[in-house]
Amino acid sequence: QILLADITKVFMVSGSEGYACGKNGLLLKTIDGCNTWTALRVNSTLDIKDVYFELGQPDGFLLFSDNTLKQYNETSQDFTAIAETSVTAMKFFSSSHGVISIGDELKEFDGTIFSTIYSGSTSETMLSLDFKENSGNIIGYAAGTNANLWYWDGATTTMTGPTQLYSTSNSFTKVGCYFPGSGSTVKPVILEDNGELYSYDPTGATLTNTKSSIQDFCFLNATDGYAVTPSGIVYKTVDSGQNWPTTASSVSVPTSTIRTLAIRTAGSFVIAIGIGDDKKIYQNFLTGGGWAEGSRFVPLGLNDISDLESGTNDEMFCTVGDNGTV
Repeated sequence: QILLADITKVFMVSGSEGYACGKNGLLLKTIDGCNTWTALRVNSTLDIKDVYFELGQPDGFLLFSDNTLKQYNETSQDFTAIAETSVTAMKFFSSSHGVISIGDELKEFDGTIFSTIYSGSTSETMLSLDFKENSGNIIGYAAGTNANLWYWDGATTTMTGPTQLYSTSNSFTKVGCYFPGSGSTVKPVILEDNGELYSYDPTGATLTNTKSSIQDFCFLNATDGYAVTPSGIVYKTVDSGQNWPTTASSVSVPTSTIRTLAIRTAGSFVIAIGIGDDKKIYQNFLTGGGWAEGSRFVPLGLNDISDLESGTNDEMFCTVGDNGTV
C-alpha cells in the first residue's frame, strides 16, 4: 500500500491488529495482519516517532518529534487532555499503566495522570527504559548519557543512580532487563552508541564488555538472545546476555550494513530479519546459509519491522518504509 508520507515506526499489538506512524502526523491502523490499513486523523503536522496502543482499548499514546507525548483516542480521533513535554523515552505495559522519562526524571502513568516517582537533579538524560511489572509495581533500568545507569524498584520506591559506569562522553542508547530466574539478580544488557555491548552485575557493581561492533540486539525469552554486527555477523547468548559465545551466522554477509534486527522461531528454525542501510530487508535462517535479500518483500526504503506474533505463520513480519510503504 502506498500512502502519502514516510512511515518510520510500526507497533503490532497482536497478530492482526497494529499501528504505524511517521512523517507529517501520519497514523495508520490495521486489523487484518497488515493486509489493509486505515488512516486515523491526527490534528498535527509534526512527525510521530513512536506509538503505543493496547489491544481492544481506544486510548493510546503518540510521541511526536518535538518530544511531546499525547494521549490519543482513536474512536474520536482526537487528543485527550493528558500530555507531557520533553519526553526522552517511554515504556507502557497497558493503556492505563506506563512510565516515561523527562531528562533524568521518571513519571508513572496510572490511567488518569502522570505522577513523578523520581525527580532527577542532574543534567543527565535517560535515553532508554526497560521496566517490568511486578505485582503492580515497576522494576527495572534506565540508561542514558555519559554511560549512566539508573535502577528503580517500585516496591520500595527506591532509585539507585544515576551511576556512571565508567568515565566517558558516550551514551547508552539501549537497555534490556532480563530476569534469569526466580530470586535472581536482574542483570541488564546495555548497548553503547559506539557499538560496545555490556552486561552489568549490580551485586558487585561490575560492568563487563561482552561484545564489540554491535548494531542491535533482541531476545526471544529471558535467556536466549541475539546480537548483530553492522557486517551481519549474528551472536547468540543463552544466559541472559552475560556471554555471547556462539556465532550463529558468520557467512554470506550482505553488502549493506545491518542496522535493525528482529528474531523469530519457525518450527525448528530461528529466523533473523534485518533491515540494512540500503533500506532493503535481509533474512537469515541461522543454519549456515548466511544472509539473503528478502525476495518476497518490495525493496523500497524500509525503516522499521515488527513481528506479527501470528500463531499461524511463524515467518510473518510487518515492515514499513518511505513513501508510505507497508
